[in-house]
Amino acid sequence: MSRARGLTLIEVMLASGLLVTLAGMILGGISFIENIRTRDLHRLNAMEVAHRLVAQYIDDPAALPDNKLPIQQGEHYYRWTMREELIELEDDGTTQTRRVRARNSATIPAFDQLGSLLRRVHIEVTRADPGDERKFPRPVAQLERIYSPLIGRSEDVMLQWLTSIIQQAQQQQREQRQQDQNQQ
Repeated sequence: MSRARGLTLIEVMLASGLLVTLAGMILGGISFIENIRTRDLHRLNAMEVAHRLVAQYIDDPAALPDNKLPIQQGEHYYRWTMREELIELEDDGTTQTRRVRARNSATIPAFDQLGSLLRRVHIEVTRADPGDERKFPRPVAQLERIYSPLIGRSEDVMLQWLTSIIQQAQQQQREQRQQDQNQQ
């Protein structure tokens, strides 16, 4: 009489458990890689949006899209915020050391802005896919560029920039006169 050797129930359960564990590890690794790919895709898209906005701003600030509306890049949407700072050199009393200080251009009087020939523009881009706004409050990409508002721009854009500075200065003078009259 010959006895056929078969698998016992314990051996089948151990083999099944091993296969389930191995499949779980493989699926977990694939999911991890997919999440990294998605994050990198969003970062790449957001950097592309930031680069386009910086280039647009340096060419013609008046032509920037409304920052309340999302910008589509690929099949995803992104929101952006921007701030501009003036770059100033500060002497510390010695001739060898100079420090660079950036100040928000919105807080500086208009005529004082004319003396600064370098600006820094800072753009932050966040995801804005429908339904995803609350999930992704942190910026996906940040980009800073230093530029000169006078170099490399067309005459029309330079004239618009100078006109806007003069109009800001006149408005600030009117507001100052109004405050002085109200105090008297």
